[in-house]
Amino acid sequence: MPLSPGLDGFRVDAAFGTKSELDAAYPPGTYVCTITDLFVGHTTLQIELDGDHYPPPPWVVNYSDAQGVCPTEDFSVMFPPLTETNFLNMVTLQVVEPTGGIQQETFRTTITATPSTASIGLPADTVQLDKVYYGVLVFFRTSAYAENRSGKPRT
Repeated sequence: MPLSPGLDGFRVDAAFGTKSELDAAYPPGTYVCTITDLFVGHTTLQIELDGDHYPPPPWVVNYSDAQGVCPTEDFSVMFPPLTETNFLNMVTLQVVEPTGGIQQETFRTTITATPSTASIGLPADTVQLDKVYYGVLVFFRTSAYAENRSGKPRT
C-alpha cells in the first residue's frame, strides 16, 4: 500500500466501494509496518485488526441548519456521539470554497474525540454571505502510534 508523505507524517490511503471489498483486501490479522529513520534506525509497529472496530459513519445531525450558516455567529456541526474512542481518535472539519475549478480551503480544525464528543465548531467570520462552500467531516481511529524518542531531529 503506498504511503503519502505529509507535512506532519505519513498516512496510508485506500478506498473501497463496499465493506466486503475492504474485508477482502485487508482481512482481520496482524499487520506489520517497518519504519526506517535516519537517526533511530528501524522501528516496527504491529497493528492488530481484529474485526469490525470502525468508527461510526460520519453524518451531520443538523444538516439542514448547516445549509444556512450565519457568517457572524459560531456554528456547531453536530454528529452522533462517538461511543468507541481512545485518546488518539480524532474528528476533522474542513470547509472548502470551490472557486473557478480550484478548491480553496477556507477552514480546517481537528479535535480529539471522547465518548461524549458530538460536535465540532465553525467560528464566526469563517464564511461569507452569498458564497457557496462545502464541508468535509472526517472521523479518524488510530490503530498504532509511535514517536521519535531519540531526541534527534527528523529530516
